[in-house]
Amino acid sequence: MSGTYLGSSIAKMAGNHFIPGSGDAVTSITARAKSDLLGDILQACFHDKSPYAGGDIALNDARQAIKYARSKKLTKSNRKAVIAGAKFVGFVAGAATGATIGSVVPVAGTVVGGVAGGVAIGTVASGGVTALDQLKRKTKGFYKMILGTRGEHRHQAARALLYCNGTFPSGDPKHDASFDALVVILDEEFEEVVLRMPLEAAVERLADRLKSN
Repeated sequence: MSGTYLGSSIAKMAGNHFIPGSGDAVTSITARAKSDLLGDILQACFHDKSPYAGGDIALNDARQAIKYARSKKLTKSNRKAVIAGAKFVGFVAGAATGATIGSVVPVAGTVVGGVAGGVAIGTVASGGVTALDQLKRKTKGFYKMILGTRGEHRHQAARALLYCNGTFPSGDPKHDASFDALVVILDEEFEEVVLRMPLEAAVERLADRLKSN
């Protein structure tokens, strides 16, 4: 894990500790920025910003692969924004009304209010929101696993981006778009994944970075 990636993870953890939902808000903003950048790449290279319409992604179809990646980042941004909002409501309610530590940690009976109360209530709310979100995602994943389609388009998109980046020459829209998209998606992991990993390992890692969680 690089210093940049580690620093970002620590920042989100610290933010969530003090203001429940702030880490999800950071993730939402980051995912939205990546979605917007991928849209700019589509426009610059293909003069096309239409959304991903579903379906399989051919190995040489950089445009569809980027559309898919863009849709996943947008989905992630919207989902994390909703989660952040739900957690923050719990924080505000706790800060406004006060809370007893005993209601959260039974062995303590100290009454607290303000930000401390907000953190206590917000932490409980965060746990509930996160649990519900994970249940929804696991149910969806199980359904796709039964259908045999779980991760299929993610892997197709990952493979297409790596193929187009490595096969087409610089100056070809498919190469240039794929290269720029890989930089956006992988960020600090670009060199490690694209230049050093064996192909199948690179596909797996890129597909993992395309998840909307």
